[in-house]
Amino acid sequence: MSFTLLILALALMADDDLTFGPPSSTPVITACGYNMKTCANKRRHHAGIDYRRGDGPVPVVAANHGRIARVQRMGGGDQGMGTNIIVEHKLESGRTIYSSYSHLESIEPGLSKGVIVAKGQKLGIMGGSGYGQSDYWGVHLHFELKDKPVTHNPSGFGTYWGYTPSNPDEFGYHNPNSYFGKVKVVRLK
Repeated sequence: MSFTLLILALALMADDDLTFGPPSSTPVITACGYNMKTCANKRRHHAGIDYRRGDGPVPVVAANHGRIARVQRMGGGDQGMGTNIIVEHKLESGRTIYSSYSHLESIEPGLSKGVIVAKGQKLGIMGGSGYGQSDYWGVHLHFELKDKPVTHNPSGFGTYWGYTPSNPDEFGYHNPNSYFGKVKVVRLK
């Protein structure tokens, strides 16, 4: 098989992979995994997975095929989540789940609510935005899977951003590690 045909075959296989994948090529920050109390808030449970900064600007990509459900630009009322984009995914099971990408430096031009995105499509650049400042946090990506397109917890008592008082499962979040390479979506048209 020629090199060109091999590249084409690999591209088609990647396009057919409807399972969730990581939103960044950088490693996970070990102390900032799902349901951990060792991240920035040691009294609460982390509701997502944080990805480490890179040597230069790091693209943030869609974890799977879906439709943009929410775009939030950094502002004084961002509750620390900064510039954020949320993508809706229709699972093969018929359920809907949302992936959330927080603390972005920027969002790709042309992305707005209702736009369909492909798995691996660039959504923006990793940043440290939050509380109305472009560099409030160190550069990283806070990635969540949740039941509603909101920047806070989708269910449970109280309102929390990025952390919960107990296991995030009780507040409408899902462990992304349970979805990567396992759970499939329906491709939207």
